[in-house]
Amino acid sequence: MAIAARKTHPLLTLLVGDFTPPEFQPVAEQLGHLTEIETAVDCNAAQSRIRADSILPDVIVVAHLWPGQHPHEHLDQLQRSAPLARILALGSSWCEGEPRTGLPWPGMLRTYWHCWLAHWKRDFLRFSDSQLPTWGLPTTATDDERTLFCHPREVSSGKFLAVRSQCDDLADMLCTVCRRWGFGAVWLDPRCPPRIEGPAAILWEGNPTRLHDLRTVRQMYPETPVLALIDFPRWEDVRQVELLGPATVLSKPLNLDDLFSRLEDLLSDRPTEQVQRPRGVA
Repeated sequence: MAIAARKTHPLLTLLVGDFTPPEFQPVAEQLGHLTEIETAVDCNAAQSRIRADSILPDVIVVAHLWPGQHPHEHLDQLQRSAPLARILALGSSWCEGEPRTGLPWPGMLRTYWHCWLAHWKRDFLRFSDSQLPTWGLPTTATDDERTLFCHPREVSSGKFLAVRSQCDDLADMLCTVCRRWGFGAVWLDPRCPPRIEGPAAILWEGNPTRLHDLRTVRQMYPETPVLALIDFPRWEDVRQVELLGPATVLSKPLNLDDLFSRLEDLLSDRPTEQVQRPRGVA
């Protein structure tokens, strides 16, 4: 049987598992825009389709609702069926901590639902531009080596950001990295916030127990998009943030390239504005 012809994208992604949970749906929808997609209910069904020569995936994304959902032997057989395809895991909140406490399959690159798009979207775009994605590195490559391969770049947008954090050190770190990326940045100190008019976006750092502070920031800047940086968010945390106004969530600990990838997406939907910076802020 001949392999199915591709229609519009150079990349074919096979989605394995259940992508109907709300935290998984945005990933499936975005991949539908970036690649051609095929689906299979589990590893056995995916293996059958590949062996029947009906599909030849470049990337396989496996949805993990809980640790051990897909047995190792099934993943081994799936990899043998498509040896050139890289397997990426999409993990739910139940899977956080599995590398420390469980027995995860060693041949898979794991990313959790709350940072999956920020982490992998640029790799799919890189492939579309005929560049090597990080999943194309050897399977022996470490996380540090993949990070160095995608070393941060300065975007030099010139847009101005406000940073809100209860922690002096985190606020200083976020302002510093924003300036190194080419943004202007100032700390909205909760104890004595400066007057800032028209920031392009707000980086809010905190945890789900401090959403009252995010509500305060939203009242101060009701039309400004917010990138909320939250410790290991759950789906209900994301929904609470979204109900407060235009916002997107990224989990901590942070990958800086993920942070600015998500920030660029957030700013791309906002027209360039002339903003008034507070006196004395670079």
